[in-house]
Amino acid sequence: MLKTLKQITLVWSLAVLIAAPAAVRAADWGCEVLLCLANPAGPMAASYCVPPIQKLFASLLKRFPDPFPQCAMVQGELGGGAYARPEQTYYDTCPGGTTAATPGQRVVMASSLAAIRDAGWWSLPTIGVGIGESAPESWDREGNLILPTKVCVGAPLGTTSLMAWVNDADGGTYLEPTAVTVYQQVIYLEPATASPRAINVYIDYQLFRTVRY
Repeated sequence: MLKTLKQITLVWSLAVLIAAPAAVRAADWGCEVLLCLANPAGPMAASYCVPPIQKLFASLLKRFPDPFPQCAMVQGELGGGAYARPEQTYYDTCPGGTTAATPGQRVVMASSLAAIRDAGWWSLPTIGVGIGESAPESWDREGNLILPTKVCVGAPLGTTSLMAWVNDADGGTYLEPTAVTVYQQVIYLEPATASPRAINVYIDYQLFRTVRY
């Protein structure tokens, strides 16, 4: 409830600012930017957001980008800890209640360890492999960007071993014991290969939404 009230306070405070005369809000570009970025419909969904957001994107796309605009009005405890921060990553942040699986960690989702043991054989591609928060860029022979899927995991249930079908160098398959960590929740996030440029918007110091440009 407290978080909801802070979000309402943030939106109301910034809306009042947007409605102010242009001369008054000329120095409050950062607050306009924050309000527009926080709009779930899109940063330029509202007509009054088009000029400040276009100005923001232009400033960030410079060879030497300008400092990211800030809104002092809504920072700090009373302001709801609201701010926006530019990022360079092809991957979104894991949803609330989950974290990125560590690089190389093999994971599966199940209701219990017993359910894994009773499942029989597994195909190796059905077992998630963690990459951490991100992964190095790589390209194929045609110059296409290749990035693995990001794996986000919830509450761990423990570790176990299962039998997985593995492909050998000659095109055959064989069964191999594979150690996995079992989680109640596993979420896969595909990389945003179009652009690594992102802006994360925070309210109450928690990620609210991500805007890519």
